[in-house]
Amino acid sequence: MRRIAQRFTVNDDFEGENEDRLRLMSSPVARYSNSEVIDGALFIYAHGTDPELFVVIEARRTEDTSTWHVALAPMTAYALHVKLDDQPYWDIHWRQAPLPVTSSFINFIYPPSR
Repeated sequence: MRRIAQRFTVNDDFEGENEDRLRLMSSPVARYSNSEVIDGALFIYAHGTDPELFVVIEARRTEDTSTWHVALAPMTAYALHVKLDDQPYWDIHWRQAPLPVTSSFINFIYPPSR
């Protein structure tokens, strides 16, 4: 599973000003299995130790074989650019506040404390 996670390259575009390469944390934060999932793991790509992207990787049973499934979940409002084997795989734009109340998430901007 870790070898699959290592095939991803993730960049965080901080406020459209600079891009930072995120690092894959050393081990998955969770492992699991059930009747449909042979093995599943939750990996984190982080800026320092700040999680920016969750990568869920699962080996799932099918009728006569098994298949790999991947899901990505951003943990930041900033733009993320993901490559798999150096090829574009997934991008999400910077979701600036304020967002409409119909959004799937809400982020708040607080002024610096004095």
